[in-house]
Amino acid sequence: NMPFTTNGDQQDSKPVCKVISVAPITVNIITIDTPVTISGINTDWLGEILDFFELNADGAGTVRYVGDSTASFRLSARVTVSPIAKLLTVYLAKNGVTQTSSRWTGDATKGATYNPEDVLTLSPGDYISLQVENNEGTQDVTGLFANMNIIPA
Repeated sequence: NMPFTTNGDQQDSKPVCKVISVAPITVNIITIDTPVTISGINTDWLGEILDFFELNADGAGTVRYVGDSTASFRLSARVTVSPIAKLLTVYLAKNGVTQTSSRWTGDATKGATYNPEDVLTLSPGDYISLQVENNEGTQDVTGLFANMNIIPA
């Protein structure tokens, strides 16, 4: 590993990679209680940081680990949604599989913020994403903004 230095070459023991959405996202919900990947997350400006963490973003909502060996990352996300009179749940996902330990559920009637987090061990080629599900119907989730912090565990 190469050192991650800032602030006059003071080593930062916990460098952070941020993955964000830069415009409101609409997630199309087809089936009640079925997680859907949040796409539209922009990572173009994070090239150097993504390289440092050995991550590769596809712009469709997934971030792939491209390192040579297994690594663990602490993931924390913040997802905000416009008002929708429904109960919603947000998750982190690994390789498209919902990580139920990251579950964050809440009423979005007045808009809401969800903060799923987890520690995931990734092997080369594994990818991570955020998912949202509507627990009370098939109404789309609109006005969604998302960011995800990725920190070596």
